[in-house]
Amino acid sequence: MAQEWWVAGCLILVIEGLVLAAFPAAWQRMMLQLAQVSPAQLRTGGIVAMALGLICLKLVKG
Repeated sequence: MAQEWWVAGCLILVIEGLVLAAFPAAWQRMMLQLAQVSPAQLRTGGIVAMALGLICLKLVKG
């Protein structure tokens, strides 16, 4: 189980690195836009993203 957490963390770094390498200007624009979003909206987005991720994980792992 611990190894799966490390794999998941490493994949997050790979995906974020790919986005930064491929689209640095777009990433900067997105960060500027996110700085203007309220903390409550960011929290809601994070909760929705976690829920979708858990649902997808459950579907994939069976």
